[in-house]
Amino acid sequence: MGYAHLLERRFIQVRRNPGRALRVMHGLVWGLILKSVFRVTNPNVKIGRQFRAYGRLRIRGPGRVIIGDRACVTKGFLRTPCILTHTPDSEVVLGDGCNLSGTRISSISSVVVGRDAVLASTTIADSLMIPAPDQEIDRQWQQRYVRKVRIGRHFWAGANSFVAGGAEVGDECVLGAGAVLLGGKEYPPCSLLMGNPARRIGEAR
Repeated sequence: MGYAHLLERRFIQVRRNPGRALRVMHGLVWGLILKSVFRVTNPNVKIGRQFRAYGRLRIRGPGRVIIGDRACVTKGFLRTPCILTHTPDSEVVLGDGCNLSGTRISSISSVVVGRDAVLASTTIADSLMIPAPDQEIDRQWQQRYVRKVRIGRHFWAGANSFVAGGAEVGDECVLGAGAVLLGGKEYPPCSLLMGNPARRIGEAR
């Protein structure tokens, strides 16, 4: 598709739904502002192109945070999206097209989420215990409590769900509202996961 044809399509979309176009522009402008703020205040934060923000995004800690292209953040029900890293070696990687709505992520080691994930007011933590701000995190503590989190592409997480350290989730999985994914388990692709602890009750499509 040529650039001129793409512009023509965008112009038609704006004419058909100017309200939506204005909302997208608002998100892009606020996204640019947040990117500029993080560029100055936290050089370990890297955010890709076409980032949209509809409200605040908190990113705290000394670790590395990478957010891919076309990501979007919105305030969830009474929750502002928040990403915490607790050590200089911590990392949080969110793929292209991820959507965070009131999402909380805590990383001591590594949290990786594939592209096009839709995360509602869910919590993802790569440790069994989220440390206090002044808590010492030594190697023994990490070996006891910390496990990496790996989540595949097109993951959908419902409100108030929880993903614990050590969980490995395949592509195109759906996690129901209030469900809890335990660490040390692998969940196959296209799983519909419900309950506490979460179990596979069927196909996600």
